[in-house]
Amino acid sequence: MESITYYNRSLGATPSWQFEMLKLLLPYWGLQLYGDTTEIRGGLEGYRVYVSEANDEFRELLTQRLEHTKVQLETQPQLADLIIQINYNDTYQSPLTIHEENRNYFLKPKNRISSSNLQQVIHQNIWLPFKKDKLSISVWNNSQTHLIDWLVYIIIQSRLQVHFQPLAGISLSDFQQLKNTILKNINQSFYLLQETILSNQDEWPQPPPLDQVDEELSFRPKPGTDNKTFNPFKTNQHQIATSPLNPFKNNSSDMKPSKINPFKKK
Repeated sequence: MESITYYNRSLGATPSWQFEMLKLLLPYWGLQLYGDTTEIRGGLEGYRVYVSEANDEFRELLTQRLEHTKVQLETQPQLADLIIQINYNDTYQSPLTIHEENRNYFLKPKNRISSSNLQQVIHQNIWLPFKKDKLSISVWNNSQTHLIDWLVYIIIQSRLQVHFQPLAGISLSDFQQLKNTILKNINQSFYLLQETILSNQDEWPQPPPLDQVDEELSFRPKPGTDNKTFNPFKTNQHQIATSPLNPFKNNSSDMKPSKINPFKKK
C-alpha cells in the first residue's frame, strides 16, 4: 500500500498498482507528485494566468475550480505567464474556437459522454492545439455558462499537457474510485465538475441545423492565407511523431488525412 498525502495532509492509502494509475491521472487534474515521493502538490504552483472579460464573480468561480492546482489568477495582464483573451460571438461557428494567427481551431466539447472513452470524459473533449503565452478564444454566446469549466481544462493543459499520457489502461471503475477517494478530498469544486460530466446531467446548447454549419468546421484557415489545412484531432502518423501527444486522438496506422466535420451526423 502507498500512503498518499496532499501537502502533508493524509488522503489515505492505495494499492501500489492503483497508485501507478493515479500518477497518470494527476496531470489531467492539474496535480503532480513531489519528486519521487507520494506527496501530491499543485501542478500549476507559481503559474500566473490573466483572463480578460473576467469580473469578480467569474474570477472567484474559476479560482474555486483551480484552487488545488495553486495557479494564481492575475488582474493585470503584464503580470501573467499566460494571457487568455475572450471574445463572445452571436453567430454560431462552434461552441469554442481557439485562434492562432492564420488558423482557427473549432472545438466541440462533449455534451454526451461515452463511459467507454476515459480520454474524452476527463477533459470533456477539450484539447489545446498549441502552447503559447497568449491565447485568443471565441465563445458562442449560448455557451457562456460553460466557459469557466472549459477554461479550467485549457489552463491545466497550457502548463501540464506535456505530461499527459494515454489512459487506456485505466478502467472507469478505477477512475471513479481514485476520483472519490483522492480528488474529492483535495478540491470539492473540481471533483464535482468531474462528477457532473460522468453522470451525463449537463448538456451543451444545441448548435444550428447542419446546413448552417461550415463543412470545414473542425479547422479553417483565416481568409487571405494559403496554409495547408491542419486538424489537430485528425489521425496522422507524421503529425504524431512531431507534435505533443494528443490523448483524445485515435491512433491508427495507414490512415490517410481527411477533412472532418465534427458536427456531421453519422
